[in-house]
Amino acid sequence: MSSAKQTLLQLATLRTGEEMRLHATTDLDTYAIQRVWPLDLDAYRISKQFMDGLRPLADAFARVHTTIFWLSVAACLLFARTGRFVRINKFLVSATVFLVINAAVCGALAGVFDRYQSRVEWIMPLCLIAYICCLIREWERGVARQEPIHP
Repeated sequence: MSSAKQTLLQLATLRTGEEMRLHATTDLDTYAIQRVWPLDLDAYRISKQFMDGLRPLADAFARVHTTIFWLSVAACLLFARTGRFVRINKFLVSATVFLVINAAVCGALAGVFDRYQSRVEWIMPLCLIAYICCLIREWERGVARQEPIHP
């Protein structure tokens, strides 16, 4: 029951830009920079990322990305409901199964973190683009059939 709950929470928890928020910056990051790029550590410590200055931008982009994801899901479901594009419908089902499996593995085994779903949220807009490409191709074929042939 706990794993199912974690899976559902993980499915809905997507928010890009975690790396740009101050709470995501850890001592491990600072240690890694100090070890690999020791001359850049001072610049990193005064950077907007370290001082949490990129949060407003990251939050704005996160809202845009989340909106695009959910609108893509809705549009894909509308396209799938028509039943016109069988191959893309199969791709949508595969993509959805992948997203659920990703959420189950990440949510149940590691915990619910927005970065796990945000790494794969691009899959739904990709499905929508595939539907739109099929729709355009279908429309172009229809227009090509309607054009009169001139001698």
